[in-house]
Amino acid sequence: MHNSDIENLLKHFNQISGMEIALLDNKLRPIFTQSGKVDNFCSIIHQCPKCLEACIKSDENCFEKVRQSMTPSIYICPFGIKEAVLPIIQNEKVIACLLCTLGIDKGNEAKEQVVSTAIALSPSLNKEQLKKAVDGLHQFDSEQLDAFFDLLKAIATHVSINGSFEEQTPTIGELIKRFINKNLSQKITLADLSYHIHYSKATLTQHFKREFGLSIVEYMTNKRIELSKKLLITTDKPLSEISALCGFDDTEYFSRTFKKFTSLPPATWRRENK
Repeated sequence: MHNSDIENLLKHFNQISGMEIALLDNKLRPIFTQSGKVDNFCSIIHQCPKCLEACIKSDENCFEKVRQSMTPSIYICPFGIKEAVLPIIQNEKVIACLLCTLGIDKGNEAKEQVVSTAIALSPSLNKEQLKKAVDGLHQFDSEQLDAFFDLLKAIATHVSINGSFEEQTPTIGELIKRFINKNLSQKITLADLSYHIHYSKATLTQHFKREFGLSIVEYMTNKRIELSKKLLITTDKPLSEISALCGFDDTEYFSRTFKKFTSLPPATWRRENK
């Protein structure tokens, strides 16, 4: 099985479940990530440095336990969301892991607990925003949780047996590019990058600028404009849909940004270039 086949397998799981799933190397650096419903909640949480630090430390501790035990585990993050960590084992060694954000228990009590935990750690967080984000999380009973966990264990075993992993040491800048390129349709903040790549925001921005001579935001915007051009030419999708697929907050902002880069509004550019 090639790594592209593994990516397709994880994409299919994501499409069916709506859950965020990631394949990480043994230093918790992303090999492949697929966003899910938890992303909006995590994006809000990660704006708080204290919360972000708690999330990263929790992931590192759980992964270390899984690496030592070499067995799959479900743990609860500092904010009450259940996550699964499953080792990818080759030659009796953990060389990667699957990380899947499952969700929370059914019922309003579980929702309220997530919000109150977050507010207790960072009172400056917007409570109404948090409530709205928590409403979008998966909720399940124990039987549903067991079913998803069994499926994830089967996927991890399949990847362990059939995956082809090369020893790679990508630079921090390359890790940033890899994450952005795979998640262009999602809202991506420096806090998100810091969480997924496990480096501080300052380290990320400094290394990226040093490696590529432009800022992370400049690179991300360039890639989104490139994608929007491709969609404008090759599809008949409306501007609102293209805007969303390229990760822009709204169509008006997309149009302003597109014109800034091309000197033409997207509709005009499409007519002249299609």
